[in-house]
Amino acid sequence: MILSYQGNDIEQRDVDGYVNLTQMAKLFNKRVSDWSRTESAKAYLEATSTVTGICVTELLLQTSSNPSFIRKMGLKLRSLERL
Repeated sequence: MILSYQGNDIEQRDVDGYVNLTQMAKLFNKRVSDWSRTESAKAYLEATSTVTGICVTELLLQTSSNPSFIRKMGLKLRSLERL
């Protein structure tokens, strides 16, 4: 599935609904690794984990060679822009 944000395509996996965080970060000329180290990202992941019961390590799927994916739970793209 393809989502659209301000005219840009963002991949969402059909199998589990995870959204391509690498593509989202690139919209703001950012890197996922930079975002994931911020206090706001940590707070977002912790809060989402508490609400959903899904472990933080399962909310954000990061690997060194593949795109990173995040569970679609109302992620505010603007949080990437502020890095």
